[in-house]
Amino acid sequence: MDHEFCYDETGELVVRLDMGQEITALWLNTEIFPRQDMTQALQELIEDIQSGRFRDKTLTTPRFSVLFSDGEVSIERLTDANDDDWEEDSQLTAMELTSGCGLDDLKAVVDSWMQFRY
Repeated sequence: MDHEFCYDETGELVVRLDMGQEITALWLNTEIFPRQDMTQALQELIEDIQSGRFRDKTLTTPRFSVLFSDGEVSIERLTDANDDDWEEDSQLTAMELTSGCGLDDLKAVVDSWMQFRY
């Protein structure tokens, strides 16, 4: 999965991902990457899954449900465009509230972020 790190319009460092990965990027940029401890916890979870410690794992927050299963990651945005906290400029429709990627691809992005940011 191609990615780049850049600054958004507010000056925050964010990851930009391939088209179709908007929900993945939103999850990483809002729930994971702002906190080093969350980023490290995600790294550890990915390693646990790859080592066979867990076969399937679901993480749920008020805004996202993330399913790790069979080497794949599926991210679902649990709230919709009518929510007060919805990013007005995200331009996401109801059909675009999910995205998925390979576990190895997600690991590459997270590892790259950790090297770049911390």
